[in-house]
Amino acid sequence: MTVSTRLLAGVAQVLTVAMIGTNMALAGSGVIITGTAVGLWLAVELPILAITVALFGWRVRVAVRRDDVSVGDAVHAALSESPIYRVARSEFGAYRSVWMWIRGKTDPDRGLVFTASAGVLTMPAAFGAATLIEVVVLHLVLPWFWLKIVLAAISLWSLVLLAAFVANDVVHPHYLSEGVLVLRRSGKVVVKVPVSDISRVVSIRRYSRTQPEIEGSSLHLPNHEGTNIELALNQRSDAAVPALLEKWRSSGSITTIFLYVDEPSKLADAIRGTRQIDVRAMSNKRN
Repeated sequence: MTVSTRLLAGVAQVLTVAMIGTNMALAGSGVIITGTAVGLWLAVELPILAITVALFGWRVRVAVRRDDVSVGDAVHAALSESPIYRVARSEFGAYRSVWMWIRGKTDPDRGLVFTASAGVLTMPAAFGAATLIEVVVLHLVLPWFWLKIVLAAISLWSLVLLAAFVANDVVHPHYLSEGVLVLRRSGKVVVKVPVSDISRVVSIRRYSRTQPEIEGSSLHLPNHEGTNIELALNQRSDAAVPALLEKWRSSGSITTIFLYVDEPSKLADAIRGTRQIDVRAMSNKRN
């Protein structure tokens, strides 16, 4: 019953957004008049919206009674299961990253930061040039003014969205703080590794991976040109590569990390320096 209710809630939310978007597009393009649009809202969209709200309330009520949690926690859990909420939260976070990028801010602003931003503008620049050419061509070819405006708006929005997701990595770099190396992707923590668990640091260039993934006991966090530093661990660490869709996510227990950073020697020196401090601290404690 729980799974089916969750599925129905997700489908109802997607249908609600799809119907609202379709109705607005038809009304804006003149295919239907305002009165017809209102009629469609009352006949189709309003019942779906009511079902969505009812299912959401039901899931909150069930969570409060079954799991003995507060209403606020139940609402947060129900929202987290919503496909619309997850997409909106991810997109809002990406736009926030653009604003931070423009202001020259990073998160966090503490510890040693290790960026991986070399060449990140190559793909957006190429995609942007292609999109602008596409907008000009469509403007010359299409006879409908409203369609020109809609397609131009979608093209510009896609550019902003692409820049936003690029900024997400730029303003959330890897960092080393209080003896722990934190590696991130898309603004989310992939793995936290105590420096004392790192047994070997090797600067080595590899081109075989260009997408983040966990394969066996190895974590790959490359950029478009591969990785340039390898970390070997003397203890397993749990890692999880984030993605908007569940099928693209990966997680597992790792013993090796292949990573790209702009300054691999800086990361290697920081790890080795921190390990020396740890060793000396342990030695003094024994004495």
